[in-house]
Amino acid sequence: MPSRRSVLRRAVLVVAAVSVAQLMSGSASPAVPCTAYASKDNEKWRCSEDSEGIRHALHIGLRIQKAWDHWIGPVDLDRQDLRLSGFENYAIISAVMLQILVGFYAGIAHPKDHSGEATPAAAAAAPAAAAAPGGAAASAAKPEAAPTGPSKDVVDKLVFEIQMFLLLIAVLASTFTMVMFLLAKICNVTALGLYKDVNYATFLHSSRSHRVLAFWSLFTALGTFLLAFALDLFRRVAGPRGVAVKVIAIVGGLYMLWEWADIMWLADKHIFTNGRPRMS
Repeated sequence: MPSRRSVLRRAVLVVAAVSVAQLMSGSASPAVPCTAYASKDNEKWRCSEDSEGIRHALHIGLRIQKAWDHWIGPVDLDRQDLRLSGFENYAIISAVMLQILVGFYAGIAHPKDHSGEATPAAAAAAPAAAAAPGGAAASAAKPEAAPTGPSKDVVDKLVFEIQMFLLLIAVLASTFTMVMFLLAKICNVTALGLYKDVNYATFLHSSRSHRVLAFWSLFTALGTFLLAFALDLFRRVAGPRGVAVKVIAIVGGLYMLWEWADIMWLADKHIFTNGRPRMS
């Protein structure tokens, strides 16, 4: 006599087969296009939001399987392995990001203080002024011109301090993300290995807020790193080419941040709950 689990899997396969047959029916005749392939606003109807209601109704077997795994068990280890593998990916990305930040920090030179040094023009004019009759006394009596704006040393020091602050945030955020997802992966895998499926589900639900915080910490590290990199270009490259490079770095960084926020908005809309992404 087949077990309940095998019967349930067969029922899920039957429902899936019926769903595919209904969506793909009529595609054999190219003259009469199937409604499942009718384009609406440049989107396929079968994968658009208009067909979500029908697809959710046809996926009733998946809901039954999910309820069975949660209340009766055992859990589907294949699906849980896919879920937990994302934790490891976040940890690896954070570790790589941390290595990049450390190398970038080592390449940033401390700004030099040129306040006591004479400019090349003044150094060239000094011997001639001293050789002229009364030149030394005249040059000593002549007052120095007051600076009209902030010197280059002050600007370089300010940019350097801002870079150090941004790198500090990026390093802390990357380290937090890496350790948090590694701990989550280790604890969840340990629970499954000890046949504690119920405790595994409880721990996964309870640590949801920690994973959300670690996820957005990774985005914080990426954003602060891009700002620090743009400021480094501000210090290193001068002239018209430097201005062009700075504009490209800032505009490109803002565009990447916008696209990252957009894909997370889509994930929040189609995958996660309404509101903030749970990343669970």
